[in-house]
Amino acid sequence: MSFKVFEAVKHFHPYTHNDGLLLQFILTEFINTYLQIAQIQKMTGKISPPFQCEESACAELRSLLVSLIGESVFCRFSPIFAPRGCLTKLQDYADALVTNQKHQERPSLRFFQSVQRVWLSVRSHCEILAFTHLSKSSVKKRVDRVPLLQLIHQLTRKFQAVIDYLPRLVNSFWLDENVNFFLLKHAENLGLIYGQEELKDCFKCFKKPEITIKLIQKSYAERGFSHLVTQLNWLAN
Repeated sequence: MSFKVFEAVKHFHPYTHNDGLLLQFILTEFINTYLQIAQIQKMTGKISPPFQCEESACAELRSLLVSLIGESVFCRFSPIFAPRGCLTKLQDYADALVTNQKHQERPSLRFFQSVQRVWLSVRSHCEILAFTHLSKSSVKKRVDRVPLLQLIHQLTRKFQAVIDYLPRLVNSFWLDENVNFFLLKHAENLGLIYGQEELKDCFKCFKKPEITIKLIQKSYAERGFSHLVTQLNWLAN
């Protein structure tokens, strides 16, 4: 009995080798992380500067921070498919993009480094708050105050570097019709981050959106994606 050997399909790539798809994952988790950090920033209205000693404030802040990276990060033994926080996903996808040889000298490296700094900062803050909680639970005396406002401002400042680097990374893919389509669909969320009027200054695809849409429509029509062409007509209006 003989078996026919088929040639490998050359157009198939797992997502870790599909840069355009990776970038869309990065954008998704970037938006999710921004929204989560915005929730953390709202805590500043509940904290009296420069410190806050109430255990409830520490617990609330730690819960929000843990949701960014995922509880499994702090477990010695965790399931392989344990849920990851949006910031952890953002770091993983950015790391996967950097490991592609052709991207090591491109903006992806600096973007990954900025994301990694935020991730390490969040983990450090979680450990500080966990230690404070344990100290208050096991020791009756007052412990040193935790500068919660300082932690929040430090996190915000480091994430701002991620916000600043993202357009440079995205603009290196501006000829990718799938990335441009994704950006157009998420223009409202990106406008919340960068400002609706500033989008055209940050991202190439928003400089002349009508031209971008026509180029995407032409590419999708050639590829037989008529349903996506219809969606683009809706975006154009």
